[in-house]
Amino acid sequence: MWPIVLLLALSTVSFADEYTPVDWITLTEDGGIKAQVGALSLSTGNTECLEIKDVKLGIATYSVVTSKWQKREGDEWADVDGTEHAGQVCGFMPSEPGEYRLVMEVDVSGLKQKLASGNTLIIAGEPETAIEATTWGFIKARM
Repeated sequence: MWPIVLLLALSTVSFADEYTPVDWITLTEDGGIKAQVGALSLSTGNTECLEIKDVKLGIATYSVVTSKWQKREGDEWADVDGTEHAGQVCGFMPSEPGEYRLVMEVDVSGLKQKLASGNTLIIAGEPETAIEATTWGFIKARM
């Protein structure tokens, strides 16, 4: 059986750490990445990478310095070994259940920023143990 994949939208709620979520990088249900910068839309599957270098968004220019995937462990995020890349963002399909996100160090017109994908990827186990996809606002309200 394939694990169930659920996407958790995060359009307005922060991850509450050093990375700021951005809506122009989102994760797809297959572990791929979609970058929507102005009229430019790029996407990749879970085994491909996108180079993001000198991309104009408004008056700013964006270049990915490094990117990596992280897995939520309690209230913290831990780096996923083997997922760090320089100058590009790469898709990833986790084999273990959990909540995952893509984080990046990005040069924005000469200033380094730590950014995260605008949503997270939830991998659940078999259908009997699948979790329900819900918004961050709902989760925060229950805490």
